[in-house]
Parts: sequence; C-alpha cells; structure tokens
Amino acid sequence: MVMTLGDVETSLAEGMYDPVADKATLKDGSVVEHYYRDKLGVKYFQPIDKKNFPLPPSGWCTWYYYYQQINESEVKQNARWIADNLKDYGAKYVQIDDGWQGTGRVYTRLDKCE
Repeated sequence: MVMTLGDVETSLAEGMYDPVADKATLKDGSVVEHYYRDKLGVKYFQPIDKKNFPLPPSGWCTWYYYYQQINESEVKQNARWIADNLKDYGAKYVQIDDGWQGTGRVYTRLDKCE
C-alpha cells in the first residue's frame, strides 16, 4: 500500500498515514487504526513520540559536496550562509564530515550559526 505522510494530492497513494497515531486514512474515507500493529503485524510497534523532538534535525553535511576537498574557510562560509538564509526554515546544523582527518589540519569549532 502506498501512503503519504501528510495531506498530499497524488494518484499514487491510497491514503494518508499518521505515524504519531499509527492511523491510516484511506481515500474512500475509511480509517485503519493501529495500522502497523494490527494490519501489518508489527508486534511491538509504538507510534512516534514527538513531544521531545517535534522536528527532525536539519542542516548540511560537507561530505556530499566537498568529499575530501574541504577546508576551514569553506566550512565557515557555508555555515554563515546557512545561518543567514536557512535558519528560519529549520536548518540548525553543519556537520563537518570526513576529508579533514588525513591532512593534519585543525578546524575551529562552530558553536552556533547565528
């Protein structure tokens, strides 16, 4: 069964799934409560508890653009741009991933992008 995770118009989906309530609402209006537990038979399934973390972490990772060609200046420049342009949209993190460890370079810590 193809489902969406929100109110999305698509001919591909048979309905909408709410992971917090574990409830599927099908296009015909019928509701399947405890979809993962009862319908799919996932015995120990628990719906997502979003009280502590209502949104997933969001940001940018250096690896997928720079691979091993990264340096401190590029990280800082990108972090500043993200803080200036994407912070209001939920981007909070810059992950400095790989590329730096084999060069002997030392980078400063990015405490906050404000």
